[in-house]
Amino acid sequence: MSKAACIAAKATGYIGMPYRLGEEGPYQVGGPQTSALDIDCSGLVYALMQDCDVRLDGKPFPRETADDYWRRATRLTHPERVGDMCWFPRTGAKTHIALYIGNGKTIEAGYHGPNNQYPGHGYVGTCTVAQMDARGAVWGRIMSLDIYQEDDMTPDEVRAIVREEIDIIYSPDVAAAQKALEDAKIIGRRHDPSKAASVGYVDLLLSRVLRLLRS
Repeated sequence: MSKAACIAAKATGYIGMPYRLGEEGPYQVGGPQTSALDIDCSGLVYALMQDCDVRLDGKPFPRETADDYWRRATRLTHPERVGDMCWFPRTGAKTHIALYIGNGKTIEAGYHGPNNQYPGHGYVGTCTVAQMDARGAVWGRIMSLDIYQEDDMTPDEVRAIVREEIDIIYSPDVAAAQKALEDAKIIGRRHDPSKAASVGYVDLLLSRVLRLLRS
């Protein structure tokens, strides 16, 4: 299971957990928690990252505030991948954070919207992206999280790409070959256009296929 899939699966286990400022649910950072398992908004993000061993710049994900996480983020117009986040308020220091878990839903500790599973505040619950936008969400992504470097394709998807793109991969048009492979997420780096590329691209493709087939 990928780390992104792990986050989406683990998130539901937190629904209904009581909100308490400064706490991290099953984890403890700093002083002792209350006798019950409580959690706050940034503590929920931290706990899910810990659950799934998500790394930031190769190191364990840190326990920080919502505003600290915002300072690490690149702005997005809307969420695209599990692990994207949203913050409130729109301007100034960010005092609240929620996590995108896929399928148009976010999870947060605190307020989670009227007519949702836990209306009002004081719990962990879910909201739709539309509900977050209506509340004035600011979206972002912490790019250096390793969940964004994971392979999203299954071996069958890779085989399909190979069948569809093999002609253009062997194309004498280096730019076309490069674009096809980058669009297919087979490679992520830019190639020096002054150098011949076809053989190198094929080698990269085959090594990627073999690695995925062995996983």
